[in-house]
Order: sequence, then C-alpha cells, then structure tokens
Amino acid sequence: ISKSTLHNKYKSNHSKKVGRPTVFTQEEELAFIDVLIKVAEWGFPLSILDLKHIVKGYLDRAGREVENFVENKPGKELCLSFLKRHENVLSQRFANNIKRSRA
Repeated sequence: ISKSTLHNKYKSNHSKKVGRPTVFTQEEELAFIDVLIKVAEWGFPLSILDLKHIVKGYLDRAGREVENFVENKPGKELCLSFLKRHENVLSQRFANNIKRSRA
C-alpha cells in the first residue's frame, strides 16, 4: 500500500464507499423491503422472480431506465445482493409440503 493512500485514509480524504454504487437509494430499498414484508404478512411470501417484477414495475412507473437491466428488469445478482444487504430484515426460505393433519 502506498504511503499516499495510507495518508489519505488517515486524513479521511476517502469518504466514499468502496465499490460500485447501488442502483437505488436507501429510501427506495426501504420501500421495497416494506412491500415485501407487507405481502408476506398477508400470507404471500415472494420469490426472487417476484422481487424482479416489483422492481421493474417501480422503474416503469417512475419512468426510469437503468441501462444495466435487460428490459428494465434486474438480474439475479442484483436481487441476491439486495437480500444480502438486508439479511437482518429479509430471509429466504424454501416452501415444503406438509400433511393435511398438520395444516
């Protein structure tokens, strides 16, 4: 690591986060979380495909075009990174069938 990099870190000249910025703002991501939680409370937990459609619908209604998305629909990696960023609130579970007697 170069001396100037260490000096800049020490003096807080590097204030931005490392890596590529997210497509959505923090407020937009919190709105997506609220939608996912509300629909799950109604008894309809959503899959990654459903999350993609929610995001696409939001972008279409807002009139935004994200050039990295195909047909304005995010890819699987964006959805997985979204879930990873918010793993304290959201989780993925697999549905499994139960017997009628337990239902």
